[in-house]
Formats: sequence, C-alpha cells, structure tokens
Amino acid sequence: YLPVRPSRPPPLTVRPHHSSFRSGWTYAHNTIRLDEADLLATVARLNEKAQAGEHVEDWEIEALQTHWKVCYGFIEEHHHNEEAFIFPMIETKVSLPDKMSDDHEVIENQVQLIDGLVKSLNPDRISDAAKAATKDFMLSPTSINVHSTLKVNVRLAETLAKLYEAIATMQESMDPHLAEEEAMALPAMHSNFTPAEVKPIMDKMVAAMEWWALPHFYRQHKVINPATGAKDWDRAAIREHATATLGMPGFVFDFIIFPTFKRYDLEYGWAIEESKDPSQRAHFEARRRSASTWFRATRKALARVSGRRGVLSGKNIDAAAQFDPKPALAPQNSATLLGH
Repeated sequence: YLPVRPSRPPPLTVRPHHSSFRSGWTYAHNTIRLDEADLLATVARLNEKAQAGEHVEDWEIEALQTHWKVCYGFIEEHHHNEEAFIFPMIETKVSLPDKMSDDHEVIENQVQLIDGLVKSLNPDRISDAAKAATKDFMLSPTSINVHSTLKVNVRLAETLAKLYEAIATMQESMDPHLAEEEAMALPAMHSNFTPAEVKPIMDKMVAAMEWWALPHFYRQHKVINPATGAKDWDRAAIREHATATLGMPGFVFDFIIFPTFKRYDLEYGWAIEESKDPSQRAHFEARRRSASTWFRATRKALARVSGRRGVLSGKNIDAAAQFDPKPALAPQNSATLLGH
C-alpha cells in the first residue's frame, strides 16, 4: 500500500552551527524538518504493521495524532509569525519575492489534507479481532498448502499509505521553501538590521506564542539520558540559547518557561518519543503514573493547608460541614397517600 518511496525517510541533516543557524528563525525551521522526518518514520512503521496483519495499538494511533496536532499548530504559528512580523520588518528596507508568501498557501493546502487524513484514523479493530483467533494458520480443505488466517486492516493500511504520501509531498514543498528563506530572507535580516532592532520583534513573537510552542521549538535539544536510556531535555543547551540568542532573562527561563516543558512532555513530548520508539512506551507510562501520583499528593497537601476540599473544586471544608441539608421525606405507602 505504500507508494514508491523509501520505507524509511533519509536521516535529518542539521545545518552547521554558525551565526545564522543560531537565529531563532532557523531553529524553528529545523523543528519543522525534524517533525517531517519523525512523522514519516512513524507512519511507515505503522503501515508495515498494518500490512503484515499485526495489530496497531490504540496508543500508537493516538500518539501519531498527538504528534501531528502539535506539528500542525507549530507550522501555522510559524507562518503567521513570518507574515505578521518578520516579512513586514524586512520589507521596510529590502524587497522579498512574492513567492515566499505564495509558498505558504501551497503548503497550507497540503497541511489541511494531512490533517483530514490524521483525523480519519480509527482504532484497529479488524486485526484486533483476528489476533483473538486460536490459530494463525490453517490447511486448505482441497490442498496441503498452508493459508494465513490473519486479517489485514485494508482501510487502515490504505489511509496510512495516503498519509505517508501526503507528508512526503508536504516535505517536497516545505524543505525548498525553508532553504530559500534561509538563503534570501535570513541574510537580508542579518545584513540590514542590528540585534537591537530585531529584538522587539522577537519579543512580540515570543509573547504571542502558545504555551507549547517554545518546548516544541526546543525538542531538537533532547538527548539520551544514560540513566534511563530514554530521551530527555538538554536543559543547559536550551537555557544557553534562550538567554544568549533570544535574550530571555535567566530567571524567566528557570521559573516561568522551563516548568512548561514538563507539561509539554505529559501532553505531547512523551507521546512523540514513544511513537518514534515503541520500546520506550513502558518507561513513559511509568513516568505518567509518577506524575499523576505527585499531582494527587500535592492536591491533598494543599487541601489540608488551605482548608479546602480541593484546589480545583474550590470547595471549603468548613462551609461544607455547616451545610444543613433538607430532612429526608418520610416514607409513604398507599395508606398514607389515602389519608389513613
């Protein structure tokens, strides 16, 4: 069912570290490139499972949908920032080709197609039912040939094949567009504007970002944790870039920004990692349980300190105790109803 393309995408090529690479603009581009590569690898893997009659787990489909959701939002926000902030600033001093904005429309159409395909993915119930069979193979009644009884979820396999083709098509449009911006628009910005002139624009963009955008922006800075074998944040590298390149105050990063990375992991990051490498599923499930246990313990502690039943419900324990409910109605029978 997969189109004639490599079953695995080529490895991501990250541009060398020079002054323009360290710009937040190119960092955002590399996040999009990373998403494309990871999504293609995940879809190819799931399609191979579906075609082989192996059960595609519910969590695998949900993880793919989660990854696409944050990728889609990131692309939309990135294009908005370019159209609303970066391109107008550059064009106050130098003209940019209309093609850069026109490319956004072409890419947006492809993004909408991908979004529809991702949302159409449903749990794999066909291979799930087949998996419950007692035997995987049987003998034909008319021959000694062995026939497989495993059922392939054709609809799921076809949708995954279309999804792979759609993402690959987006990549074919997106990557040259990103490279063109880096070859033309980025040098135009660096050669015509000082860092002090660019900073107010960057500040506006960062202030308008969704809470998950900055953690996703930095997901290229996840490295293998030797203690767990799973990927985790390279906090030092992220902090250095955020403070030195984006000009973010250190205390803002430490106490306001970086804590959102934990929420990002719970809602998006761990799903992306286990989607890429299913062998990490057990590790991230354990971390989810640990986070849930910590939340419940914290909520109970706050309830004891604040005198409220729950910080989320806001119900005061004393007020609840003083509530005087109406007395229960006396039981009635047919004689009571008739006045006897």
